[in-house]
Amino acid sequence: MTEQTAPDAALPDGARRRREEGFRAGLFTRSFGPPPRAGGTTVVLVHGLGLSGRYFAPLARRLAANGATVLVPDLPGNARSRAAARRMPDVERAADALARWHRRLSPGPSLLVANSVGCQVAAALAVRHPRLARRLVLLGPALEPGVSGLRHCRRLLADAPREPLSLLGTAATDYLLTGPLRFAASLRHALRDAAGAFEGHLARVAVPTLVIRGAGDTIASRAWIRHAARLVPDGRGRRPGRSARGALQRAGGRGRADRGIRGRRDEGDGERVTPSHIPRSPDRPPSARPAHRSPWLRLLPGISSERRGFVLAWWGFALTFGGMRLLTWLIHIDVAGIGDVEAGGVHIHHYVWGILLLAVVGAAGLVERSARARAWMGLAYGVGTALIVDEAALLISLEDVYWDTEGWVSIALALAVIAVVGGVLASTRGRRSPTRDRDGG
Repeated sequence: MTEQTAPDAALPDGARRRREEGFRAGLFTRSFGPPPRAGGTTVVLVHGLGLSGRYFAPLARRLAANGATVLVPDLPGNARSRAAARRMPDVERAADALARWHRRLSPGPSLLVANSVGCQVAAALAVRHPRLARRLVLLGPALEPGVSGLRHCRRLLADAPREPLSLLGTAATDYLLTGPLRFAASLRHALRDAAGAFEGHLARVAVPTLVIRGAGDTIASRAWIRHAARLVPDGRGRRPGRSARGALQRAGGRGRADRGIRGRRDEGDGERVTPSHIPRSPDRPPSARPAHRSPWLRLLPGISSERRGFVLAWWGFALTFGGMRLLTWLIHIDVAGIGDVEAGGVHIHHYVWGILLLAVVGAAGLVERSARARAWMGLAYGVGTALIVDEAALLISLEDVYWDTEGWVSIALALAVIAVVGGVLASTRGRRSPTRDRDGG
């Protein structure tokens, strides 16, 4: 981060945004609000598994608007801090790295707000480095002891349709930056910590702690949240409103600063955390039950369930192809923190992930028949096909010609697919079946 030479109000939005992020104290950090200062309110937001702190940005802006200093690091090995660790650290080593980062940036203890697997890192930090934590807020601690990794994955998939598309897009990009091998290593470390040390860390946390679960959270069960809150000597549990797991992102993105997590001053009580960050939907009265409608009906109104999978496949193909071209270009120009995915020193091309994804879609198609499943399979099919087509020139020539003249074959083929399929979809029409969409889509 560069030194400030002029008031923020005098700078254009783009310049102000650039000055808010960069490598600081060894980790890629997004900072909001005034610089950390003694006696001030500093909030550290700790992200979840394989992600970056980007999804915390709306919340961070709201907290900063209330005068708090907000620091949002990418944990070592994740996303933009990928180069900060040669190997994916386990939970306790990640907590130690975060503690070193904290000591260099903040003059005193902070309010730690953690989400998902980040809760395990925050709890380990509060126990191993107690002088750095003033209070703890744990938002949906994800990995429940005694629950298998496969069951956690099913819960995560069930939660995905409930989240806003902007959050899903952010997560997908972050997972690509982190890489599948590091993601798998991080998940393995987190499961091991959940099965062993996490409950012990919670029982030894010495600061006031609030454990929050959204009512629509499919990952963190009610029983686990109650148990986690009871483990902390000064812990409380809260289940505010109807929300999915990404409510933090929505609360900030909709501009409800008064409904965010806010640090307030009370005489004699230091900083009080107001956990009202997960609002009820303004379109739904408190007594109404949520309608069980597919998110694809809101995203693609007027499109029949039979066509929806094809439309999503086209969108998935186009966006993935563009995203992969951007990502590979960033790697090609040696942008810090972004690199190839390797195993044993061997570069794994992304067409491999495309083949695996198409294999999964094919297997799922043998057992799933619902309209909702077809929509998800259509999207996955488009993504997997794009990963393969993007390296079609390599597969044809059996040489790495991605950036050579021969590599234009891949671009020409992808543009042809986008144009032809898009033209067919635009020139044909299908009627939506309301009964089918309500029941299955």
